[in-house]
Amino acid sequence: HPWHEAGGARRGGGGCELHGRGLALAKRGCGGMGKLTSHEAAPKAPLWQVAVVLLLVQTFFAGNGLLVKLTMNVGTDPVVFAFWRDVLASPVLLMLARTPQLGPWRRPSGQGDFVQLALLGLTGVVGAQMLTPLALQYVEPTTFSVFQLMLPVVTPFLSAGLSLESGQGGDGRRMPRLSPDRILGLGLCVFGAGADLLSKAGMQGQRIGFALLTVQVLASASFHLLVKRSLQSGWPPTALIAWSYTVGTLELGLVLILVRPPTLVVNRSAAAVLVYAVVLTSVFNYIGMAWANRQLGPTAVTAFFPLQVVLSTFLQPAVGLPKPSTMDWASAVVVCLGLGIFMNGEGHGEKDPKDGVLPKTIGAEDCTEDERLHLKS
Repeated sequence: HPWHEAGGARRGGGGCELHGRGLALAKRGCGGMGKLTSHEAAPKAPLWQVAVVLLLVQTFFAGNGLLVKLTMNVGTDPVVFAFWRDVLASPVLLMLARTPQLGPWRRPSGQGDFVQLALLGLTGVVGAQMLTPLALQYVEPTTFSVFQLMLPVVTPFLSAGLSLESGQGGDGRRMPRLSPDRILGLGLCVFGAGADLLSKAGMQGQRIGFALLTVQVLASASFHLLVKRSLQSGWPPTALIAWSYTVGTLELGLVLILVRPPTLVVNRSAAAVLVYAVVLTSVFNYIGMAWANRQLGPTAVTAFFPLQVVLSTFLQPAVGLPKPSTMDWASAVVVCLGLGIFMNGEGHGEKDPKDGVLPKTIGAEDCTEDERLHLKS
């Protein structure tokens, strides 16, 4: 343990083994043992790198939405499509999780880990993923996008209520609070994307589609919050996503048994979309979102979701749909302005001097006499 290597927790000769409360006191530099070196905070990535990753995530999500809608239109079963996507993505994610460059490897151990993974699989795979193609059978893509705008509205308040937006994060840094510029940025993002959608058409679809989308949005928000909570408990991002995806695939398999689709075979066009969904939407996007979640928190991840609406419009010509209008360009400007204000607020949060990082050295003068006696004993 690093505390032992500091030269104060274990002395030469008779030595002093620290356990329980004694180890906690040693971290504070108690007992007149000199100064102890604390853990350094995990390196924080520059904000522009996080922004680029989240931009790519929303670009791939936008392309996935268009391609999946086209696939559903030619008769592909949505549950079968989601099942094959997860079956193919799970081994890839597990293999990447064993790669040292992407973080340490970790296996689930104990009831707590399995409960966490079961909830992540239920919300992120069964809830967020499977319900998306199901809902698109009953609503228009525009309606689907409108509901996705609820994510950056719901997530910040749930996250703040669960103390995930303030206090010390899993990497030792203090997460930025919901400052006015962050709220303003979120508001502009949602307003710009919402105005663009409502200028095209009203919300169209069946009630069952609206109900499915409501559950899907709540599941997505819960997934991002659970990811942050799991990261704070010590899970590496890639290993967490790999195992939660694997458990979620097993849960989706149970759903498949209950649904009993007529066939598990997908056509050639759906197979091509599956490759896109596995490599970009599942592997890259979920690892990218978990990494960004660890860096900035769940609110920052969902703040970029309104960008998906704008990007979908710009990608429409690639699948034979109309080109972007003047309103689309204006909405893109508003959304980008909102993201700029939001990320500026994130930058100010990082400069908070009370960022939760322990000082490099702490002397014994911070301890009480009782604590010194306890450690010596």
